[in-house]
Formats: sequence, C-alpha cells, structure tokens
Amino acid sequence: MRLLHQKVTTEYQDTVITMSNDQYVIKQIVNRVVEVKDCQLQNYEGDYNCYLEKNLDARERELERDPSLRRALKVKVEKEA
Repeated sequence: MRLLHQKVTTEYQDTVITMSNDQYVIKQIVNRVVEVKDCQLQNYEGDYNCYLEKNLDARERELERDPSLRRALKVKVEKEA
C-alpha cells in the first residue's frame, strides 16, 4: 500500500477511489471523502482530518437534535465501562 501511495502522489493526476484502514496512506492521498451511511452518500471536501472534524461536528449536532440517541449512547458507554 505504501508503494501505491508513492506512485499516486508522484505520478498519477486523475481520480483514485480507495478503501483502506491504513490511516497513514489515507492522510497522505485523500483530498475528498465520500462516506456511505444509511444507504446515502455524504461528500466531505478536504483532507482526512477535515473529514474527521466535520463528521464529528455532524454527529454531535445529531445527538443534540435527538434525545433518544443521547440516551442510547449513554447506555452504550455505561455498558462498555
């Protein structure tokens, strides 16, 4: 995967669609994230860190809007503790 990263960043100028759990590679090559969630696509412009920040903000707003989600999260956290 690291070799792919080197080739993509130095030689390839078109679109690359990738799936990886290697955050090093993702952080180096990504300039846009398209998330598939609940059968919908959500587009995030920017690098992987921008995606993480925007995604966290969206999830926090979702928790603020829906009290049942807050309760479910609280129960889950208590069970894991």
